[in-house]
Amino acid sequence: MKENCYNPNDFVHLDDDSAMIQAAVNAAAQFGATVEIPRHNLRTGKEYWSITKAIELHTGSVIVLCNSCLRLDDGVYCNIFKNSNGRKEIAKTALGRQYDIRIIGIGNSVLDGGNHNGLTEKTQILNGLPHIIENTSIHFHNVERLTIENLRIINQRHWGMTFHFCSEGRISNIDFMAHNNAPNQDGIDLRTGCNRFIIENITGCTGDDTIALTCLDGKFEKLMMVKNADVDLHSVIIRNISTYVTGNHAIVRLLNHGGKKLYNILVENILDRSAVNVYRPCAAVRIGEQHYYSESGPAKLGDTYGITVRNVITHARFGVFISCTLQDAYINNIQLFGDAGTGVFFNAGAMRNIHISDVHYGMNCKTVETSMDSGKVYKFDKLCAIYFNDSDCQWITVRNVTAGHSLSAVFGGSGNVELCANEIIRLNPETKLVDGQGINSNLK
Repeated sequence: MKENCYNPNDFVHLDDDSAMIQAAVNAAAQFGATVEIPRHNLRTGKEYWSITKAIELHTGSVIVLCNSCLRLDDGVYCNIFKNSNGRKEIAKTALGRQYDIRIIGIGNSVLDGGNHNGLTEKTQILNGLPHIIENTSIHFHNVERLTIENLRIINQRHWGMTFHFCSEGRISNIDFMAHNNAPNQDGIDLRTGCNRFIIENITGCTGDDTIALTCLDGKFEKLMMVKNADVDLHSVIIRNISTYVTGNHAIVRLLNHGGKKLYNILVENILDRSAVNVYRPCAAVRIGEQHYYSESGPAKLGDTYGITVRNVITHARFGVFISCTLQDAYINNIQLFGDAGTGVFFNAGAMRNIHISDVHYGMNCKTVETSMDSGKVYKFDKLCAIYFNDSDCQWITVRNVTAGHSLSAVFGGSGNVELCANEIIRLNPETKLVDGQGINSNLK
């Protein structure tokens, strides 16, 4: 070993690669040392490390991947990395909280899911397989101060990274390459009880939502509960996301229900990299939905608030999709190109004090039919820059909108809507200003 640094090749006498890496991690934990994983594996002579059991990280663990590749072995059901207390009874207590864990890549460092093992959310029940959480590449549970940076995650079997009850996190410079050969290949998922995160500089392709903040109340979330911990999801910055998603999903998704709150979220600098007429996201940013995933019911007014979305460039079906409830939100600089659909869409639900500015369709934008799946299909005969789908919206302000050539109206739909808008430009003089029912507007 180098001074204050362990290498899994120091444990070449062990029987498998996971054991070698774990031995290095355990030894480093005793002395506050770093673990460096090189590309070359002395035991096998190969240029990758075969993972047959999750590498468990301790408080203070620092893992440096030096141009290395860690690949899940065929047929195994395990994460690549997890914290050592994670998903154990001790993790459900304050005493079990772990701290200061870092995974850092240097050069072309890769976490490879390899060949899919057949474990999905459906097969785990039908075939008695382990819980799907085993298929997320990295899972942290009840960890404070964590850093994951400079990695490629490829061939993922489920979510790329998942976090429960974690705080003070920074995830940066991550490149995904999922092949949509399994359901729910999200990139990064913050779940119940996560707060004070920065997620930035994310690229590549995901098979589902690239970034998902989901504060839910399902059965697994109950299993992950930490006694007396903050259950809400809040204080998160998501920025500089340049990805494309396969399937009808979102680049950034925000969702809460069951009384759990989601608040103080900044989403900025989102670039939709999908090719026009090839992959088209459901939404660049999706906030809430009508369907919910527990017996506790959907979010109520006041549960989802303090959301800022700005600087989005997309040709998604919806630039920003809002459903169920939202209050005290700011949506700014949504640029729509190609075959983009509705700029800002309000679904059924209670929305209050939302301020929208600078929604612009490009000169050559040819808006086409807008639709969405996930339990319901929405199809509209009226294509509008801002649409209300039987929404209860009060104190909505809109400023500086450029409506595209193909739109039938700037504002459309139905509901109980109190709207104040100004600085509206219509590229097509036949585009109506308002075409809908229940939209009480003060337009200038």
